[in-house]
Amino acid sequence: MSNDKNTPLVLKDFDRGVATLTLNRPQHGNAMTQPLWDSLLEALNDCAADDAVRVIVLTGAGKAFCAGADIDRLKRWAAGGEIDLPMERPRPEIENGLALPAGFDDRYSYLAQIPKPIIAAINGPAAGSGFALAMFCDLRFATPQAKLCAAFSRLGLIGEMALPWIVSRAASPHVAADLLFSSRPMPGDEAAAVGLINRTYPQERFLDSVIDYAHGVAESTTAWSLATIKRQIWHGLMQNLDEAVDDYYPIMEQSLHREDFKQQLKAMLAAMNGKT
Repeated sequence: MSNDKNTPLVLKDFDRGVATLTLNRPQHGNAMTQPLWDSLLEALNDCAADDAVRVIVLTGAGKAFCAGADIDRLKRWAAGGEIDLPMERPRPEIENGLALPAGFDDRYSYLAQIPKPIIAAINGPAAGSGFALAMFCDLRFATPQAKLCAAFSRLGLIGEMALPWIVSRAASPHVAADLLFSSRPMPGDEAAAVGLINRTYPQERFLDSVIDYAHGVAESTTAWSLATIKRQIWHGLMQNLDEAVDDYYPIMEQSLHREDFKQQLKAMLAAMNGKT
C-alpha cells in the first residue's frame, strides 16, 4: 500500500512565522523513501528561501515520527532483490545554505545548512533513518512515550549517515555505544535525561506545545541572528576553541552595526522603561 498519487508526501502549514512540515506516510509509519526525502528537501529549501518563515517544525503524521527505512524495500532485499541503496554520498543541491564545511552536504546532515532553526517534534517512533533525521535537527522535543532506536546492529549493519558522530556529540560516546550496540528503543523521557532530547511534552497537547515554543522563538528574535547562531553551533563542532573565538569577533562587530540590532535594542529599552 502506498500514498495516493494526489496525496502530498510532506504536508505544509504556516502560522505566525512557523512552518510545520509533516511527513505524510502514516500507513507506513512515515518510513523514509527517496520520493519522501526529495519532497522534504524541496519543502526545506522553500522554507529557507521564504523570509516569512522564521522557524521550522518537523513532525510525522499519525503515530510515528519516522519508522526508518521503508519495509517494502527491506522485504525486497530479504528476498534477494537488487540492493538499490546509493553507495556514493547523495549530496543534495544546496540552496540558500549556511556555507558549512564539507560533511554538512549529505542526507540528513543537510538540515544543518538550512538557515532557520529546525525543531524535530518526535510524536512517536524515530528509528533508523528517522533517528538520524531527528538528530540533525537543531532541537528535539518528544513525548515521554516516543522511542529513539538505532536498529542497525540487529540487521548486521552500521550506524547510518554519521549517526554515531552526532549522537556522540549530542550526548556522549557512551550513550552512542549503548544505542548503537544494543539497538534498544530509548523512551523519550530517558532520551531527555541523557541529552538527546531537549524536553518532553505530554502526548495530549504535544504538537501545540512544540509550536508554542517555536512561536516564542520566531516572535522574539531576528532572522539574521538565528541563522548566524545556527551556523556558529554546527560549524563549531568542526572547530577548535581558537578558531571559534577568531570567528566571533568580526561577526559580532557586524551584528552591532545592523539595523535589526538597533531596533531590537530600542524595543528592549522601551519595555524596561514601561513604554509601548
